Amino acid sequence: MVSGDVTKPLFDRAVLESGALFSVYNIPSLVQAGFDALVAAVGCSGQTPVLDCLRKVPAQKLFDSAAAAGVSYLPAVDGKYVKEQQQVALSKGQIYKIPVLVLDNNDEGTYFTTYITSQDDVNALIDSFTLLPADNTQAKQIYTAANFGSPIAAVANFFGDIVFKCPDIQLVRTLTAAGVAAFKGRFSIKPTINLAAGDAFFSVIGVYHTAEMPFVWNYNPSLNQTNYEKSISQKMINTWSDFFAGSPFPGLLTAGINWPTYDSTGKRLVWSSTGTSVETVPSDLKSRCDFWDAANLRFSSANNKL
Repeated sequence: MVSGDVTKPLFDRAVLESGALFSVYNIPSLVQAGFDALVAAVGCSGQTPVLDCLRKVPAQKLFDSAAAAGVSYLPAVDGKYVKEQQQVALSKGQIYKIPVLVLDNNDEGTYFTTYITSQDDVNALIDSFTLLPADNTQAKQIYTAANFGSPIAAVANFFGDIVFKCPDIQLVRTLTAAGVAAFKGRFSIKPTINLAAGDAFFSVIGVYHTAEMPFVWNYNPSLNQTNYEKSISQKMINTWSDFFAGSPFPGLLTAGINWPTYDSTGKRLVWSSTGTSVETVPSDLKSRCDFWDAANLRFSSANNKL
């Protein structure tokens, strides 16, 4: 949506679940040190060409070493397919102007942050998401145990906001401002199969990242056959299908529901165990997303060249 010739879209609508725009793409100055550490860790330092050496490294060793070195395989600004940081492109309105349906889950960050036990852990994770110094300081003032009730709640909200929820909202805001139909949803159903099995991990992470996937794909092994889950799955499938088939806008009328466009009021559809309802995005989340929109644009603008 933000690469290539945005006047010639390759598709005419899109569904995005749990994530939209990265806060920043890779460029050499941001990731060279990590790459060098990876090369050294697998014994390829001084080899020419280094890629030939890396290709001979067993996949598992390469994967484990990359994780240890903090190497993230994200899209990269290459000057051809991705010409600049997407936050910069978005600020210029350089994006496919197509209808989108965007869904995220209540607790997007919990799946990744259960190891957090203290505010120091929270701050260390914030540091790993490189920000300009002033924005880094402000993020640490926002995401505290005092504000959210516990370190794990603070970090789950931080991770969920910066990676999933705020990029989602930024996308629908941008398209709405351009006069394009954008639909925002919140998935609020905690799957019961893992809970019934007594899985301790799933019992504490709420409506986690990927929780909606069995519903969207009608994946029976992860759906309870005796409660509401199968019927909600069918309604989601009908809704997604109607959206792709070109249901009229504004408003997605499908499967017995009316999914309103996001528009200036910030309306979104909530999927819960009792059905669907409409709500307005909470003001505190909007405020945090205002911060991330500005902070990510500042950092992207400062790191926009190869």
